[in-house]
Amino acid sequence: MDIRVFAPMLGLDPDSPWGGEIFDVEILTRLAQAGIKIEVLLRKNQPSPQVKNLTVHYLPFNIDTRVYSIFFLPWLFNIPFVKRIMKNCDIFRVHSPYFMALGAILAKTCPLWFNYFHIEKNKFMNVFDRTIPKYANGLTLSCKDTLGDLKKLCPGIENKIYEITPPGIDTNLFRPVRSDIRDELGIKDKLVVLFIGRLIERKGVDILLKAWEKVSREIDN
Repeated sequence: MDIRVFAPMLGLDPDSPWGGEIFDVEILTRLAQAGIKIEVLLRKNQPSPQVKNLTVHYLPFNIDTRVYSIFFLPWLFNIPFVKRIMKNCDIFRVHSPYFMALGAILAKTCPLWFNYFHIEKNKFMNVFDRTIPKYANGLTLSCKDTLGDLKKLCPGIENKIYEITPPGIDTNLFRPVRSDIRDELGIKDKLVVLFIGRLIERKGVDILLKAWEKVSREIDN
């Protein structure tokens, strides 16, 4: 089946430090490798993966992400250049409903696919969560917790077509740690927890530290 997906992005850098962006890179490149045609829209000079079936269209400018999100995205999809790309697509992928959903709904030319990597703990953004998902034809969510959070804000959303798509890892790059590394670090018989992520509130590092304090009182290694 010949399917073409329109995918406007805030970024699609394969070397990005942002987990959400890498998630998008993996989703779209894997779809392209499976034969789905992906039409990506980026700002001028933004890096992108080089993959068969993934075509990148560049806007003639590159401005600050916040300015772009607030003042350009809601109206971007009515620009003739962008409409020409959209008219040949079967699905409009909204990689972040907080930034792109309003524009996608206003310019709807094909079914809308909303992606939720997480639900923001922000009262202003949660206003969108209570209404915007109702306009989606289908959703992907990173985990069951994200679905649960969205259901609380927008009851009935579970009746939409949805799929849980957890972030994965490339097992060619990430493999079980060798025992000799534990020896080198002096942690051969120690209980070790590894956190990878930004030190921001929603990553829950404070919860990890509180839990670790309790664990340390019960386990002496």
